[in-house]
Amino acid sequence: MANRHAIVIGGSMAGLCTARVLSDFFERVTVIDRDSFPEGALERPGVPQSRHVHALLARGRYELDALFPGFERTMLERGAHLINFSMDFAALRAEGWAPRRPDSITTLFASRLLIEAIVRELLRKIANVQMAERTDAIGLVAARDGALRVRGLRVRSRDGGGEREIEADLVADVSGRGSRSPAWLGELGIEPPAETVVDSYAGYSSRWFNAPAPERRPPQWWWKGIWLDPKIPEHMNAGVLFPLERYKLAKAQGKLDLVKSHETFFGNDETQVEATPALIIERGEKVFLPPALVFQGTKDEWTSVELAERLAAAYRGTGGIFDLQLLEGERHTFVNEHPFAPNSVKAVEMVKAFIKKYGSKRQALR
Repeated sequence: MANRHAIVIGGSMAGLCTARVLSDFFERVTVIDRDSFPEGALERPGVPQSRHVHALLARGRYELDALFPGFERTMLERGAHLINFSMDFAALRAEGWAPRRPDSITTLFASRLLIEAIVRELLRKIANVQMAERTDAIGLVAARDGALRVRGLRVRSRDGGGEREIEADLVADVSGRGSRSPAWLGELGIEPPAETVVDSYAGYSSRWFNAPAPERRPPQWWWKGIWLDPKIPEHMNAGVLFPLERYKLAKAQGKLDLVKSHETFFGNDETQVEATPALIIERGEKVFLPPALVFQGTKDEWTSVELAERLAAAYRGTGGIFDLQLLEGERHTFVNEHPFAPNSVKAVEMVKAFIKKYGSKRQALR
């Protein structure tokens, strides 16, 4: 078999890793995927499980770093957490809470989005690998020159242009459970391999939370994650609480400009905590405290009600004037999003009244 061109169907983790391996043996490798790959750690339709919890055990990290040198370093630079599970996780086993004990085995915790984004980014740097995005694989191209063999793939771009054939010496289908290879083989008169289904009868339900920085957590929260085993047959459910990389929520919402500006101003979590207004006042730093009016939506996805109330308490504790208005159901940018809504109009009128009352006053904390 010639080793000129290999095609990989599917650009998820399996496909990306397959392409990397084949790049050592073929002159060219093309990855076919129906999605448009996002720039960065963002969601895409082909990976609906990306919102569930993910982690890389030691062997997985080792293999990915061998395939993609710099993978683990880049993961850590982008906010992944390297955690000693037996020491830093609160683990509830069937017989009770597991004792804490340090060992040499660590686990890399991050979102599936970040893991795949970095693997894809490193694969793109390999000169003989190319990505064919927004492209559907619609059938195999076969030749009968003495023996039946696959010589390519029929594809169709989602951006128009009709069907076309891509010649290849090898076609690897790693598109997952939606694979059409069995049907394609049947069309060529080949009996598809037997399919075995192993149903674990397990289901996932996941939710993301905006976690407070370590410095803001209660002292009894020593753990960096939680693991709850089922107790069969009394309790069939299990649960975990895994850490994600920094700015996960903002990145998932596509607010990349916010992330960039935030990273520029706050280099790390420590400087972010240090610059938190409530903590500045609580530390007793010398600051000026003008009368303040703050509108806090109860559905604010950027700032919590608890933090706003903490700031109000610290402000008032020094004799400062702080008017905190909680607005039920509102988001962070409610005025910009709905300037003529009742709460927006109310907020504007309150600002006018506040300026009229306190506009020339200023208080100082020394």
